[in-house]
Amino acid sequence: MSTHCQCDPLVKDGYAFNQFVGTYLAECVYTPVDHIPLICGLISTVIWIFALSPQIITNFKNKRTEALSPAFLLIWLCGDVFTFVGGIIAQQRATMIICAGYFCLNDLLLLAQMAYYSAKNRPLRKTAISLGSLSLIATGALSLTAHSVGSSPAGRALLENQIDICDAKSDNMNRFVIGCVISWIAGMLYFFSRIPQIMHTYKQKTFDGLNVKMFMLCIAANTFFGIQFIAEAILSTDFKAGEFCAKTLPSIIGSLGTLIFDAMLIGIYCTFRANDRRAKDIESR
Repeated sequence: MSTHCQCDPLVKDGYAFNQFVGTYLAECVYTPVDHIPLICGLISTVIWIFALSPQIITNFKNKRTEALSPAFLLIWLCGDVFTFVGGIIAQQRATMIICAGYFCLNDLLLLAQMAYYSAKNRPLRKTAISLGSLSLIATGALSLTAHSVGSSPAGRALLENQIDICDAKSDNMNRFVIGCVISWIAGMLYFFSRIPQIMHTYKQKTFDGLNVKMFMLCIAANTFFGIQFIAEAILSTDFKAGEFCAKTLPSIIGSLGTLIFDAMLIGIYCTFRANDRRAKDIESR
């Protein structure tokens, strides 16, 4: 974003717009209350940066990934790709786009670990097929990302004008509709992504290999992620229910809606842990 961007109006309720936020996050905030959604989004982004680290480290230590459901990771990756692309097209909050882009890389790292460690116990042909599938997914994700960024009218506007409106939005209806459809697809993918992992874990009857801290961090990150949109809607002076349902509601469903499934996984962890302790107590007697 150009350092010369401005917000319209320059001053609201006696507060000038935050130039730093406008320049680097493409958002116009004025009063201290206006910063609440932004702060929640930034907190969510920081948590997401570390959310998958516990599981990545656990996989590296155990040298195996059988505890993870491949379907869970693939659906999660698809959700992140759609969120990133849809966020750019629908011109969502910058924190949401940044978070989704970073998370795509983490998803690919987990899938790469799964392919690598599974290769040691699989026939060569199956391993090649798995690696080929992951390569296609990664290529598709990167292609969608590059095409969306390259075709963004907002990005070209920055080169054409010396002074831009920091939070300028396109009035192209096709762009809005496509962005909203993609956002809804992403929201549904997130909402249902945990189900394969719940079924996989329940079938294995053990939580070994899964790091419960990942799901705890997901709950914290998704909570702040959802709150930012609710706070933005509450604080908005020109709230439009139709636009909210089309553009923002899927993000809320995809974040706050997943809390129940993450809580279920933590509940399964606590149940299995309690059963293991009981079994050890019985053996010790």
